[in-house]
Amino acid sequence: MMMCRFYLLFMLIIKVHGDDNVTYPNFSRQAEFLIESIINDGQHKRLFFECIYDYDNNYLILISEQTLEYYNYTTLTKAIYSKTNLKQCNTYPIDINNPFDGFSGVINSNDNTTHIRSFNDFLLLTSNATYFGETILRGYIHVNQWITSISNNSDIIWSFAKSNYIMPWNSQNFTIPIQRIIKRKDDGFILQILNIFSYKTIITKLDLTPPKGIFCKDLVPINELISLQDIDMKFPKKFNVRIDVSTTSQQLWKSFHLRYYLTNKQKLIRYDYTPSDNTLNPLTIILDYSQNTSRLYKINRRTGSCIINESMNIILMKSVIHNPIETLIKYEDILLSNPPKRFFQYSGKRPCRGSILCEIYIGQLSLFSFDLEEDWLATNIEWGWSKRNIINKNSSYYYPIYLNLNLYREMNEPPANIHYEFYDYHTNVYLNEFDLNLCYRSNQLEYQHLTFQFKIRNQSISNNIENNLINR
Repeated sequence: MMMCRFYLLFMLIIKVHGDDNVTYPNFSRQAEFLIESIINDGQHKRLFFECIYDYDNNYLILISEQTLEYYNYTTLTKAIYSKTNLKQCNTYPIDINNPFDGFSGVINSNDNTTHIRSFNDFLLLTSNATYFGETILRGYIHVNQWITSISNNSDIIWSFAKSNYIMPWNSQNFTIPIQRIIKRKDDGFILQILNIFSYKTIITKLDLTPPKGIFCKDLVPINELISLQDIDMKFPKKFNVRIDVSTTSQQLWKSFHLRYYLTNKQKLIRYDYTPSDNTLNPLTIILDYSQNTSRLYKINRRTGSCIINESMNIILMKSVIHNPIETLIKYEDILLSNPPKRFFQYSGKRPCRGSILCEIYIGQLSLFSFDLEEDWLATNIEWGWSKRNIINKNSSYYYPIYLNLNLYREMNEPPANIHYEFYDYHTNVYLNEFDLNLCYRSNQLEYQHLTFQFKIRNQSISNNIENNLINR
């Protein structure tokens, strides 16, 4: 009887510890997965978030229902973006060389730079982890388990899918983490359970940007802010584009047409739109920045009347959020043709209008803009551009997709918003599209009057048509 019990125990040990080619876990340099975190220390908490780990590009992103956390290990800065209505951002330092914190960074002794931990250190799977056996989790996943001690009081048990657990996107047979348990040594009480789902050995998620319109102070050192002109994200000397605009006060989209023509001697800008006044008369506004003089032409396309101003200043009769078209006309230099230098931070990529992949840049201006009705504390300016090769093959960027303005009265309050969408962008613009003759004729001002005689020969009927004058 004693021999039988010993034999059964011996067979059980062989089953638990025996394994086919058990090797130390081998992880990819990129990973994307979902985490369920259950915390039992003091109070029960259950959290869900998505994790994007990128060793090569030195960053980590955590996405939950409330926040997006971006860990930049090059600058040792963690930015936490709120996804609530306030849409705020706060920055915090990232800890360095903390053996009990997988989110802390490490120092490269060769060049003294900082970096995200390798994936096994990120998981707190230390090099002295020992093989613990095998079991089955979630009813069907056969796993190998490893155990390591992270302190005098607690152990970590990691469970990884066995090599025969096939994943369609894991062609190189990397290790797939399934679960991590932290428990106390003295009584075996489980302090935390970390379940990992939908693990991928590559990053497939494209929408890795913070919520739209959020500028994060101190995320990037001032001397590392970007000039859009330096990365070739700029409008050409001639372009034509249709723009739709909406605001928090005017939800319905309004459209206008913008033409831009720049030479060494002259800059011409034309806007065609219908203003939000009682007349609803379509307008053409042409700004002529010539070398000798500059004029603003305001043409009523319904009546043909024209107003010519020597001043180029656009006066907003209402708040900027009630005059979004006039706001762009007034601040065209800052918003379009000559944005501030060393001003923008890169915010990643975002799918725009469904199928277009945009690169996002955002900056913040204080006390912008001057407004008769509102005292704006700050305005966040966000650009989304596509890299589709449409116009200039030598340019990094090709197509403006949207311009977003978030205007804050107070930084702890929801912002007002102006949003511009760009369509039908091309460079086929010609000088005759800026014809100003209508203005001079309608105001009885001097203009050239050409008279010529139109003669028709070989007519069988004499009707004195040769003597008719045609004025043009």
